[in-house]
Amino acid sequence: MKIVKIDDDIYEFLRQQSDFEETINTVLRRFLKVPVVSNPPATANGDKTGGSPVMRLIGERSFVVRNATDKVLRILSAAHNRVGEKGFSPVLDLSGRHRKWFGRSADEIEASGTNTKPQQIPGTTYWVMTNAANEQKRMMVKKALQVLGYLSDEIEAVAKAIF
Repeated sequence: MKIVKIDDDIYEFLRQQSDFEETINTVLRRFLKVPVVSNPPATANGDKTGGSPVMRLIGERSFVVRNATDKVLRILSAAHNRVGEKGFSPVLDLSGRHRKWFGRSADEIEASGTNTKPQQIPGTTYWVMTNAANEQKRMMVKKALQVLGYLSDEIEAVAKAIF
């Protein structure tokens, strides 16, 4: 893999063209019509897949500069893409003492308390409460990833990235 320096405005343009699951590299491949490499090189730890979609997000420059709410939404979207619509449903059972964290609609979350500010998880039919301190957002994501079957070291790495 080579490192290429690009101007900030070009990088920002490419970032804006990306979906939640796409890396800048994927966007460039799409624009340049370069096919995906069928056998990607192994990473330093021998992983040829680049990790799960959630772990790949942490390494993206666009992920680092986002606010905590955007990070939570991107993480949950990536997790949903990994487990699918039905596989994501266990998060619906997660909640705080008073407020519901996840729901199938904004109304469902709003009915559980005041100032919940629900947002739809991109690319899904699920909603998440976003009006919480960053520490609570980390806890929500950790619990969601636990019920979705992520490994504990991966969960911890993702949680540390939310600030």
